[in-house]
Amino acid sequence: MSEQAIFKKVTLSDITARATRNEQVQARVREVVLAPKNKKPSPRFGTADVMSICGLTTGTLRSLIASGELPGGELVGARREWSLSDLQTWARATRPDAFRPEGADAIVLTVANFKGGVSKTTTAVSLAQGLSMRGHKVLLIDLDPQGSASTLAGLLPVEVSYDMTVAPIFDGSNDSIESSIVETYWSGLSLVAANAQLSGAEFYLPARQKADPGFEFWRALDYALDPIRQQFDVIIIDTPPSLSYTTINGLIAADGVLMPCPPSALDYNSSCEFWKLLSDFAGTLYENATKEKEFYFFDIVLTRVDNKVSSTSLVREWFKAANGDILLPVEILETAASKNSSAELGTIYDAAKTSMSSRTYDRAKLAYDQLTELMENKIQHCWHDQLRAMGEKK
Repeated sequence: MSEQAIFKKVTLSDITARATRNEQVQARVREVVLAPKNKKPSPRFGTADVMSICGLTTGTLRSLIASGELPGGELVGARREWSLSDLQTWARATRPDAFRPEGADAIVLTVANFKGGVSKTTTAVSLAQGLSMRGHKVLLIDLDPQGSASTLAGLLPVEVSYDMTVAPIFDGSNDSIESSIVETYWSGLSLVAANAQLSGAEFYLPARQKADPGFEFWRALDYALDPIRQQFDVIIIDTPPSLSYTTINGLIAADGVLMPCPPSALDYNSSCEFWKLLSDFAGTLYENATKEKEFYFFDIVLTRVDNKVSSTSLVREWFKAANGDILLPVEILETAASKNSSAELGTIYDAAKTSMSSRTYDRAKLAYDQLTELMENKIQHCWHDQLRAMGEKK
């Protein structure tokens, strides 16, 4: 092989051309995956889904359908199916005590880990979908310039404009996130999207801090959420896999934090660094503060769990020894179903049960159902604590 074939210089023009080619291929991938409409379809749900979410017996379900009080769904062969909006109607009607009380604010749940490849984005989007299926009005905020959460929510980064991101909050041109919110294909789930332009936040925020020593860069997003806190029940933030200015904003805005982490030695060691770096950084931010930042909860969920790997049980014990008090009892398994969903630009909640074996699908979905239920319970406790605190101030 000639030296010229081995060593070829790359110019910025070459990179620009390659970026264009990748966008073209990305568009073709989208056309194939989302054919024939080039748009993500809203899923449909069966009798088991309605009964599980609403806590109904077969008899009660049939009675409510017969009464005509709630949407009866559509018969597809021998199977009865409901649309997502109809499922949400059932959830709100049959679980009236599960929702945000009057006067309480949306609970902000940030999903964070400084390491990539831990299913952080999939967890964030699945939680957003799972909570909306239960009738909650959810806002998903994508803080990662890669825009993966936006893609799972139906928007490719090339379809996202600067004003659809949180960038105007960080550059100081807007003080509310409200104008950046768009609706998605998923009923009840709104989105503040992300694309590569969001990486500019790493320059805007320190520059503003330098120009104005009184500017609290770490609270820019927190303040921008104030106008919408009673428009949503839950706000879920997906952060970049790094300790960046953007990630810090996502963490400081949070009422609760969920850290997904696979049970591998490298991921465990990375999680140890997460705690150390976050502790050092937060200590600096609140060094002279009269009140430090408090979270209602800060939990770990094991993800991408493969029990066939010999080291899994050992590393699980490490997590229990160090963080047993905040390690959730639910584990997200590494399954073919979850891999197939990602390949189709979706989550397990987007997947059609008929596209894979029933057992594989049920195992994958059950884990996210259980995680959603756990998070919903914590969110409900947060609402009640908010109201109690408001009552004490009066």
